[in-house]
This record gives sequence, C-alpha cells and structure tokens, in this order.
Amino acid sequence: MQHKFVVILAILVILIFQLTLTYYYYYYYYINEFRYIDRSGMYHCCYLDSVRNRVPVIESQELVQYGRLKPGRNYAIFSASLYGSEAASYGFDLPLTAMAWKRIGFGSVLIIVGDPRLRVRHPWVRYLMDALVDKENIVVVVLKTASPSQATSISQVSRLFAASLLRYNTSDVRIQDTYLLTADADIWPIAKDFLVLPPGKDIIHGDIGNRRVDNLDVIHVPLSYVGMRIRTWRSVMTQSGLVPMPSTISEMVAYFGDKYFLNVTYDGPGWYSDQIMISLRLHQWKQANGQSGAVHVYRRRFEEDRIDRANWPRFQPRIEGVVDSHVLHHGYHPQEWLRLRQLLTKMCPDYDSVKWFDQYADQFNKLVASF
Repeated sequence: MQHKFVVILAILVILIFQLTLTYYYYYYYYINEFRYIDRSGMYHCCYLDSVRNRVPVIESQELVQYGRLKPGRNYAIFSASLYGSEAASYGFDLPLTAMAWKRIGFGSVLIIVGDPRLRVRHPWVRYLMDALVDKENIVVVVLKTASPSQATSISQVSRLFAASLLRYNTSDVRIQDTYLLTADADIWPIAKDFLVLPPGKDIIHGDIGNRRVDNLDVIHVPLSYVGMRIRTWRSVMTQSGLVPMPSTISEMVAYFGDKYFLNVTYDGPGWYSDQIMISLRLHQWKQANGQSGAVHVYRRRFEEDRIDRANWPRFQPRIEGVVDSHVLHHGYHPQEWLRLRQLLTKMCPDYDSVKWFDQYADQFNKLVASF
C-alpha cells in the first residue's frame, strides 16, 4: 500500500513539474517575446513603433474589436478566415499587408473570421493576433463564428459592411468623412495616388467588363479597389431599401441569403457574390442619385502595373510605375520568403524593418511547422 502511495505521489510531482514548465514556456514565449519585440524599436519605416493595450474596445456576442477609427484618416479594409488549408498563408500576410498600407499613409481595418478559441489551439494564430492588436494604425475586428462552412463567405462580404460592422462614435460628425477602401489580404499597395479619392469625387472603383445582374447590365467591379467615405458606403449599400446595412454575421447572412454562405470554393457558386453585390449597388446608386459624374472609374493593365505571383521576378523587382503586388502563397516558407523578401527590402530598406521582417517570418514558420 505504501509502495502504491509513493508511485502515485511521484506521478503527481512529475505532472506538476511538466505543467509548471509548460506555463513558463508559454509565458515567456507569448508575453515576454512580444514585449521584447515592442521595446526594441524595430517598427520603423513601414511598421509601427507605437503600442497599445491588448484589451478590446468593444466585445459582443458576435464581434470583438481592438482599436478605433481615427476621424478623417484613410483606411484599407481587408479580411481573412482562420479556417481552411490556406488560413496560415493568408494569416501570415496580414501584418505585412498592414505594413504596406502604412507605408503609403493608410491605416488598416482588418476583419478576421473565426472561433476565438483557435487563438488558444493554434500557436501561429496567437502569434499573429498579438502582432496585430498591439498596433495603433490597425483596427482589428474579429467576427466570431465556429462554422468553417460559412467563414470564407463571411470573410469576403464583410468588407462591404465595414462602415456598419465597425463600432465608432456616431456623434462625431468627422467620422462620416473617414475614407474606407476595400482591398485584399494578399495584395500589397505600392503607389498611393491611384488609391485615394480624386478631388470632387465620392467613389472610386475599377471596371473589368460588363455583367448581367438582376436583368441589369452593370459594370463588373473588383473588390480591389472600391473606395468611398463612410457616409457614402452607407448610402450605396442600402439602395435597395429592403434591409438595413448589416452590422452582425446573422444580418449579413440575411442580406445575401443562405445559399451564399455554404462551402464556398474558388470559382464556385457564391465566390463572386461580394463583387456582384457591390456592382449592383453601385449601379443602383448612380441611377437613383444621377451622380455618375461623382464616380471615378479606373482601368488597369495588370501585366504592366502589378507584380504578380504568377510571374514573380527572379531578382529584386522594380516598383517604379507599379500600383500593387499580388504576393506569393505561403510566404513564410524559407524558399518563398527569400523571394518575397526582395520586394519588402525594396519597399522598406531600413535595417530595423528588415530585421523585424526576418524575425517574424522565421518565428511564424516555426509555429506552423510545429502545429
């Protein structure tokens, strides 16, 4: 009996020891590591040297928000899902994409879709989130959903409703003039002039041909890029007069219908639902307001003004005359990182920024590989 007691006691001691080691490992890794990065002053050029408290400014049943909009500032809106085989690839891009927007004077509104418990289960999610929510130029909105089948669609269409999803001081009239520009998580902007509202214009959007929507011939508008002030976004997205502008996941589903939120796959039904919707709403807004002259429509030559992943340069790319870059998949993989790094060092050549980029890519790769 005494022997059994000794064995049980020894097992308990070992378990307590292991739990203690685990606790201190995570404390050091997830707290001290980030504090070190923040204290070191490595956020220069494109990244940030300002840090804020990680406590959410807003939390509800469906949404968590870190940070607030600054009235009158320009913001890019991009999104990502924490589900699926490509989640880590898109997740890795997010701080670097925010860096690219900061480089040209934009803040970032980042909408992340996923179960908040993934932050505990996946070390790379924890690392990513802590790197994002600390930064003053990034507003992070987490849309809580435990449904992987809906996450991709919610992530895509949520950009159209940032003006209502974001929580801000509605009594501040200046906030209505804040400029929101839809973008993609894996596209880095390079030229600024192309992306801001021209004088006398209320809206900018692209044109990739005509499309038949609800028996109407409309301009097919790509989500990268559609830009307007908050007040105009609200006007455009409520043109139908049937439903208010969604501010929750359930309202977004009701706005589009269930069929757009089930297992959306690339080029499958529902994949372009966000582009179809904004194309229709912009057409309706122009017709209802007679303000086609208030809209700046741009056309591009992607083979000339974009650095694309399908034809990535072998050597350091030229960024003069380039609008943006569609970056490589799985940029945290060492071989891909070496290629991606060439563009980053061209955009932000200072030593401290490059040092942070390398540290971030190396740590992210280790966390994904260990999961």
